Amino acid sequence: MSFLNARVDTNGSETYDVIIVGGGTAGCVIANRLTENPNVSVLLIEAGEDRNNDPRVTTPGLFPQLLGNPDFDWQYTSVPQSNLNGRTVPIPRGKVLGGSSAINLQALVYPSRATVDTTAELGIEGWDWEVMLPYYQRFQTACSPKNPTPHHKYLDPDLRGKSGPIQSSFPAFIDPLHAAWIDSLSSLGYGINGDPLSGTSIGAYALPCSVTGDTRERSHSGNEYYQKASSRPNLLLLRNTYAKRIVLEIDAAGDYIATGVIVSQSGQDIMMQARQEIILSAGAVSSPQLLELSGIGHATLLRSHGIEVLIDNPNVGENLQDHQSTGLCYEVNDGVETLDRLLRDPTFAQTAVQEYELERTGPLANSPVQALAYLPMDCFSSPMGQKELKHLLDKHISSQETANIPHGITIQHNILRRLLESSTEASAVIIPISMGIYPEVDTVSSGAAIIPTNGSYFTQLSMLSHPFSRGSTHISSSNYETHPHIDPAYLSHPLDIELFARHQQFLEKIASTPPLDSYLKPNGRRLPAGKDAKTIERARDLLRSYGATFHHLCSSCSMMSRANGGVVNERMVVWGTKNLRVCDASIIPMVPRGNIMASVYAWAERGADIIKQDLGLSMHQAH
Repeated sequence: MSFLNARVDTNGSETYDVIIVGGGTAGCVIANRLTENPNVSVLLIEAGEDRNNDPRVTTPGLFPQLLGNPDFDWQYTSVPQSNLNGRTVPIPRGKVLGGSSAINLQALVYPSRATVDTTAELGIEGWDWEVMLPYYQRFQTACSPKNPTPHHKYLDPDLRGKSGPIQSSFPAFIDPLHAAWIDSLSSLGYGINGDPLSGTSIGAYALPCSVTGDTRERSHSGNEYYQKASSRPNLLLLRNTYAKRIVLEIDAAGDYIATGVIVSQSGQDIMMQARQEIILSAGAVSSPQLLELSGIGHATLLRSHGIEVLIDNPNVGENLQDHQSTGLCYEVNDGVETLDRLLRDPTFAQTAVQEYELERTGPLANSPVQALAYLPMDCFSSPMGQKELKHLLDKHISSQETANIPHGITIQHNILRRLLESSTEASAVIIPISMGIYPEVDTVSSGAAIIPTNGSYFTQLSMLSHPFSRGSTHISSSNYETHPHIDPAYLSHPLDIELFARHQQFLEKIASTPPLDSYLKPNGRRLPAGKDAKTIERARDLLRSYGATFHHLCSSCSMMSRANGGVVNERMVVWGTKNLRVCDASIIPMVPRGNIMASVYAWAERGADIIKQDLGLSMHQAH
């Protein structure tokens, strides 16, 4: 295979063996792995800037300065959500080298074996748990806790990654509120029963995050995968460069060949040509947008925007999934330290910055997320509860409903029902945060975090692990600069609000359980003001009034058989093309049970091996 150490020539096109569109979480992984072979030239196109050295990115506790900031975030917003009282929801997505891994809360969360193994039912082979576990290990190097406690006993060193680019670590000391929260869940019967990388764990535990163990800096795809490959002469990064569309030519067999990418750089269009492959790693919003702008999508939609239809696939942009975030905040006792002061007291915040810069300690040295729980539906654990669950499932997953939805969604719903009926599978994830995130006045909320002006709070945020609702994201214009029409369709399936409301009620039970209850002020203030989950009706109202995104958009270019609603096949090749692939969160066909970053890394590592195999390159051995 030939190599061209190309430079941008504004008077003509340049040619590379492989072009990757999107320097985010997945794109940097693939760029790194492909350029391990010095004979393959790779162009990585990123719309954002390289901010690997920006302290707002590198400092774990400064993430609030990234979300909603146009220097780091695409600033997407959903369409009005009819089941969230007509509210629009801000949807942060990383617009920076490293993508969302450079702006998120850094939580490393793993799926269960049972959920990963469902891929075969969707027409996919080669992505089951036995295949994928080595990739979940490959992307990371796990650092042992510096000050181990009983909350770390679940760790199995044999399952943890030992030599991957992403660093996984724990805070030097676990937040006492988080430790008490774990202990309360343990007393309720939900202590962790094994390492999450076993694929079978349930319960609460101390959570590792993508933070370096020694320097206490964010470890993300941009600095760990791209930066460490950036000196290779066969890798070129184009920053601040927008992909406008993929150039496709038809061959004698009627399949489309991707030959290049039209990009816009400093207001000028340039044609970048690919000898072998073009890979979209632009994320769950931008990858389907690029396919539609390039003539691949629902024919009616494309024609309505004056785009020539090359491949009529109405599944592009469909099956969009996300975890809705909703929680409750409890005022803590006087003297209990939380992060609230850090976010509203400039003097205290400056002291914290100085401590971090000098000692790499203090509140800025950690992600605010230090614990997590995988939970089954507690209220359905009794024989009577099982009957109630069956009634709900029978009521809302009817034969009439099945007849009116696509076949692939029916398969997914059947899988979700099976997972819900299992006492060993999580139906929700709960994350504690030692700060308040809702307003002190009961107003219509956008769902965005609003820091309380006084008081100190402990928050429990929950997400429904496997929502039944399915949304979509589609172009709203033929102009690449126009944001797509994003509709997560939160709570659009009636089962979601019934199940999620019951999990909200369980938050109240946790808060009243020792030892956590001893940290919370008796009859203290609650946020959102005037809201609680003490009855099922009030819990439903809370979800509609304050539901937001947990930033886990995926599945909009799903890897499934074409008959089941797929956009790419098991080799990540777009149906109807020969060499156009998608590899990012958009191809994961069903949202994992919790935060998706670890899964995106694993799918990208697996994807890189598949691409190497198909190009005849040497394979990296997963370990």
